[in-house]
Amino acid sequence: MEGVVTYGGDGEREKIKALMKLLRKWDICPLIQGSPGSFEERTEQSVSGRETPGSAFLLERIKTEDKRPLHICVLGRLTDVALAHLAYPGMSENSVIVWSGSSGWSVGGFEENLSRDILAANELFRSQVPVWILPADTYGNLRISRDEFAVKSSGWGEAGVFLRREAGDYFGRTGVCSIVFPGEAVVGAMINIFDHSYRYIPAPRINRDMFFIHNECNPPVRVYHFLDNRMILEDLFCKLELLYGNA
Repeated sequence: MEGVVTYGGDGEREKIKALMKLLRKWDICPLIQGSPGSFEERTEQSVSGRETPGSAFLLERIKTEDKRPLHICVLGRLTDVALAHLAYPGMSENSVIVWSGSSGWSVGGFEENLSRDILAANELFRSQVPVWILPADTYGNLRISRDEFAVKSSGWGEAGVFLRREAGDYFGRTGVCSIVFPGEAVVGAMINIFDHSYRYIPAPRINRDMFFIHNECNPPVRVYHFLDNRMILEDLFCKLELLYGNA
């Protein structure tokens, strides 16, 4: 499995660089700047000005001679993927988008990842690209308490120290006592083999308030309503301990 990480501002880039060095991934996994603007802002540019480093990298991978499906796992906004589709609609032939985003599937509503670029989601929902969606009412169950995180991460060596510091900042800033792993929902979709965990539903159009408008004749998307949360989180924690701890 090949990986790439995109980032926003320079502050985010430095934090990701620090973590990747601890995880010994700095020389293996490319770090590429994501789109500095939204899908709407980029499409207002000339055709040549719409490309971003992130969308260019995706197109490079999509257009290789390898005909196996390219699974594009997205843990945040969909801007770069939507721009790649705008430039090359043929990506629908050998790509699958796996995204943790959107709220409760029947009605919709606010959700952080979707809020960052609603029009990018609409671009992909009306496309022919297969889309797998992990909505908030599914990924929200991948949650552990502050104390459980402290105990689990104590076996992860320097990586655990770094992550505990970041988590402590999050807990102190928000006042919450648990943490959710929405990105692991995408991993769960990739390793979960059970057909009963998802269903295919015609994709809605999403308005600016993030509510869903159905009956838009969009192609179906795969929506996950169940994941094996215990297996997914324990798989993550065990991998971190085996790779970076004393196991």
